[in-house]
Amino acid sequence: MTTSVIQVVISLAGVVGLILLFAFLVKKAGAVRPPDTSPMRVIATLSTGVKEKLILVQLGHCQILFSSCGKGLEKVHVFEEPVIDPLQHSSQLIGQQLQEIISRR
Repeated sequence: MTTSVIQVVISLAGVVGLILLFAFLVKKAGAVRPPDTSPMRVIATLSTGVKEKLILVQLGHCQILFSSCGKGLEKVHVFEEPVIDPLQHSSQLIGQQLQEIISRR
């Protein structure tokens, strides 16, 4: 009788271990993400140097262009109307459009 109890305990520990291992792997793989309910989201980033980059953020209906550097974050420009529609463009095209917008300024 004691061998069957030991077998049951070992089997249960193995199943619990497999469940924890699977949960860890799913979390590391990033397959489970909470739904994006935030009204603010990053549309695109463009690296302009080693520590500098431009970040386009959508906040409601307007888009804000930020500059990130070693000193911190600085607002560059606020677009009242969206200049880039993230649903219609790939990330490469968004980077090109950001460069065009900056060169026009």
